[in-house]
Amino acid sequence: MKFSCEKQNLVSAVSIASRAAAAKSAVLSLEGLLIEADEGVTVTGYDLKTGIRSFIPSDVTEPGAFVINAKIFGEIIRKLPDDVVNIAVSDNYTVEIKCGMSEFTIMGMNAGDYPDLPTVDYQNTIELLEKDLKALISETNFAVSDNEARPIHTGALFELENGTVTVVAVDGYRLALRREKVTLAEIDNASFVVPGSALSEVEKITSDTEDIAKITVGTKHIMFNIGKNLKRDDRGHQGIGDRHVSADEERHRRKQEQSFEGAKDDPLDLTVRDKQPLHCQIAVPVVVDRFFQRLIALAGQVKRFDHAHPLKAFKHLGYQGRLISLPYRR
Repeated sequence: MKFSCEKQNLVSAVSIASRAAAAKSAVLSLEGLLIEADEGVTVTGYDLKTGIRSFIPSDVTEPGAFVINAKIFGEIIRKLPDDVVNIAVSDNYTVEIKCGMSEFTIMGMNAGDYPDLPTVDYQNTIELLEKDLKALISETNFAVSDNEARPIHTGALFELENGTVTVVAVDGYRLALRREKVTLAEIDNASFVVPGSALSEVEKITSDTEDIAKITVGTKHIMFNIGKNLKRDDRGHQGIGDRHVSADEERHRRKQEQSFEGAKDDPLDLTVRDKQPLHCQIAVPVVVDRFFQRLIALAGQVKRFDHAHPLKAFKHLGYQGRLISLPYRR
């Protein structure tokens, strides 16, 4: 197996795919990356829960596949000079890496030992702008619960209805909801839950661009296709597949949404109970910026108010100077 590619393209693909490689596993191949060379080079990371696959254009002399340790390989290629990287793999999986005046030789593994990523049916696909997908995740994923006692709350609920995708996350203390229009939907209605850990990886890959991102819904898995000029059968993408949790959340979502809609137009009401009753009400017009965050932080220090929740919300909202009235009661 022999191929060559630009160093920056290889570094980008390896960095993205390494996010899904297992840090420590009884299966040694899961700590590595599967590198396949055919018409181009595909780099895959998979820890049996989340898989990431990235495709880069390359000059392939001899097609083939091998597995290499993700940490060692990533450190090597990042230190290479900015030039064309040439990689050759022998029959006994000795990997030779050459770039400029640098040359490395390390041992690889048989690609046959690497587990296959689950396949997802491409018939159920949702398309939306990449920047909208990033906003959906970044403005809701912070409210996903990390309490394994309620597994359904460790993910975010995606619902497609009337050409609009709604994402809801709740952890028992706070609720985050965001809606965006889709550009194309091959299904009329859909409801599924995606684990928060997988959404965090998707958010790191997405960017604020007008490119099209695709969400493919399978029976047991979800796949996100992110990249330029994607086609349904194209491999030029970074895809993330994770366990699909079946969800019939209509009544639960409606209840949450009604609560959210009823509260959004009311001023923020902070109520504090103390052993020594003292009643006061202060209306404070505040521009949402660092001063407002400081005000919430002081409320948490002095008035026993848990300020962590609103601070996290404002951090992820991407606010731009909104006026808020705070009727404060003690």
